[in-house]
Amino acid sequence: MSTTDGRTTDTRARLTDAAIELFVHVGPGSASWGDVCDAAGTTKGVVNHHFPGGKEELIVAAVERNAGIVDAFIAHFLETSDGTGDAVVRFFDMYASLLDEDPDRGCPIAASVVDASATSDAVRAATAAAFTRWMDTLAALIDDADIAATVVAAMEGSILLARATRDPDLVRRTARVLAAKLLPEAHPRSPARRSPRRR
Repeated sequence: MSTTDGRTTDTRARLTDAAIELFVHVGPGSASWGDVCDAAGTTKGVVNHHFPGGKEELIVAAVERNAGIVDAFIAHFLETSDGTGDAVVRFFDMYASLLDEDPDRGCPIAASVVDASATSDAVRAATAAAFTRWMDTLAALIDDADIAATVVAAMEGSILLARATRDPDLVRRTARVLAAKLLPEAHPRSPARRSPRRR
């Protein structure tokens, strides 16, 4: 898809954002083309034009866009925290706050694994790339791939448990256990504080 036409780029991004908001609640398996159209305020013809590869292409685009947003938050917290543990606590706290406001808000990337990875190699690859990038970012800081994987797994698992139990504090408590037990203070606070760009 060409990105030289600003309108084309904006429309595709708007459709992708609408899909993400659906996926965080019902997952891609339960979100229909019509649901995406309604959420984006457009028609099926427009969706088909921007995603000729069908729903698989839309899911991959949603996963990649959401992963990029998370990348920006991870970078921001790592640059502006007193250490890796502090950054993890702040990131988990941010998601817990989202759950405070919307207790059914899940991770669209995890939902895509559950709903689509078994039937789509492209979706599986996109979700794997997102999780791997987050694990690699942490592993490079703490020099421990196993702990990095544990942090990402704990994040996804705590979100799921918080949704089931209606207890967002579970996410906060999980972060504090990780910070206290597993994460060294290996990443100093950056003097330059930059906030990530919100969509």
